[in-house]
Amino acid sequence: MYYKTVISRYKQYSNTFKQKENSKVNQNNLDLDIDFRKLKPDRNLDILHRKYMKLSKQELAQRLILAEQYISENENKWVTAHFEPFK
Repeated sequence: MYYKTVISRYKQYSNTFKQKENSKVNQNNLDLDIDFRKLKPDRNLDILHRKYMKLSKQELAQRLILAEQYISENENKWVTAHFEPFK
């Protein structure tokens, strides 16, 4: 009985327990709305590296998929626009 009350109070007042709960919820919501047009080539790569190291594998995979889709769409647009005058 005493053990259950101690555990319930720990869960209620603990900062680390709440962080673990919150991180589980965030992994399920992978709505990444990234505008790749706003990325600048001269940004600080050390800060960017630290930012990516904090992401989970799921979040990194989602970002990579979105980046590849953006690149492929723009590649198709460029090829179409580049070879249009030759028709």
